[in-house]
Amino acid sequence: MSVGIRLSAGRMSSECPSRQKPIKGLLFIMVIGLRIGGVSGLWSSWGEWSACSKSCDSGVRFRARHCMTGSTCSSNDDLLQQEMCQTRPCAENIDGSWSDWAHWGECSVSCDLGYKQRIRSCDNPAPQGSGHGCQGSGREFDSCSAGACQSAIDGGWTDFVDSHCSTTCGPGVLVSTRTCTNPAPQNGGKNCEGEKLAFRKCEIRECTVDGAWGAWSFFSPCAVICGSGYRHRTRSCSNPPPSGEGKDCQGAAVERLDCSSAACPPDIKVCDKASLLGAVTKSTSCSTLASTSSALDTLVIETYCSATNDTTKWKLGIEIHNNCDLIPLYTPIGVVRAGTAHVLQYGVLVECYVNNLQMATKNCHDELIIENQALDDTTRTYHMILFEN
Repeated sequence: MSVGIRLSAGRMSSECPSRQKPIKGLLFIMVIGLRIGGVSGLWSSWGEWSACSKSCDSGVRFRARHCMTGSTCSSNDDLLQQEMCQTRPCAENIDGSWSDWAHWGECSVSCDLGYKQRIRSCDNPAPQGSGHGCQGSGREFDSCSAGACQSAIDGGWTDFVDSHCSTTCGPGVLVSTRTCTNPAPQNGGKNCEGEKLAFRKCEIRECTVDGAWGAWSFFSPCAVICGSGYRHRTRSCSNPPPSGEGKDCQGAAVERLDCSSAACPPDIKVCDKASLLGAVTKSTSCSTLASTSSALDTLVIETYCSATNDTTKWKLGIEIHNNCDLIPLYTPIGVVRAGTAHVLQYGVLVECYVNNLQMATKNCHDELIIENQALDDTTRTYHMILFEN
């Protein structure tokens, strides 16, 4: 039910005078209407209802309106309206009371003296309205004994146990494991320190991979000091390299091209290549160094290199080791006992590459052969033979 209210000379009256009550806490805004243009009694719409004057049980709420600007409103019309309101019944004031104690909990330790606890709740009943809460604590403690403690035993590692290699061929990984059970930690003893896993390389067998050639290098420059030499390029069986039972690369690892430089000076004799190679035999029935006649050695140089037979004019030149690219082919060379100037053997340089040398010389049967020599032999050195005029 809504009740209309109007304002008059400082007091308030309603349509039911017997129920007049003072209104507290309201701010009234007096709006003075101006009579403009002969318009009369133009009120605004009613505003929103205020909040209920009580939070529980019955109360009162209000709403208001005002006279529009330019209007002259009648003082007999309502400015405010009020009505009864009820939010909810007010609860009874009830003091809280404790429930029964719960069962005791477990002892706080596994051995020796400790404590246990139990709890209760303030819900028998819970406090309501302005009722008081429960007095005292909701938690109670008591001592407890879990028996005598045994001696602490620290944990110990077992031996590592290997798993299988991660690959059936080629490099792999082998994982080994151990456990902290020798013994297991007991009665508060320490756990094992360190890692339970270990890793190491393993290989059951090499994988079978056939080798393949890598790319050729660039040709070397023609570095011979005079006469004939060669340029070379190399490749390696490394793309991939053979492994296991794989096949090696087929073909040559070195490729050479002949090259030439300026004519050699008089002290370097260039031998007759065609005549020399035409006289070579493949006999290997005896060693060249087994010959007792040095004339057999010098005869090769005298015959095919147009050199004097006066060996006093034969001098040792530069050492060939590490200088293969510089030494002209088909020129006289000598094999010298290491650390001396004593010539063991004479011959003609036919080929020289890295640590290998080929020389034409006479064997013990006076046969012209081509013999392989190792430049890394530490018992001898190899030198050019120079000739004085």
